[in-house]
Amino acid sequence: MTCVFSCCRLTELSLADNQLSGNISLSSVYNWTMLPLLKHINISRNNFSGLLPPEWGSLRNNVTVDVSYNNLTGPLPANWSVMGAGGLIMPLAYLDASYNSLTGMDLCT
Repeated sequence: MTCVFSCCRLTELSLADNQLSGNISLSSVYNWTMLPLLKHINISRNNFSGLLPPEWGSLRNNVTVDVSYNNLTGPLPANWSVMGAGGLIMPLAYLDASYNSLTGMDLCT
């Protein structure tokens, strides 16, 4: 998967329905900021586990993220939200995190 991160013009990453497993929050291995044009991430319907990558909160191109139907745990990373005049705002354009074991949002870090 490291070859994906050398594709600086990548706009969509879809790995859905592939029976993939493992931890997706390996920030020491993958540098998500190397994909400045990325707009869509779909890793749904796999067997990914662990926490959601905090680095996805830095993707500011109205990114859509679908991580549904996995085994993800823990809270949404704190940097996935910002406080605006109307309250809590997600910097992502769309997030589907259904059918996981997520516990809410970490607002303290």
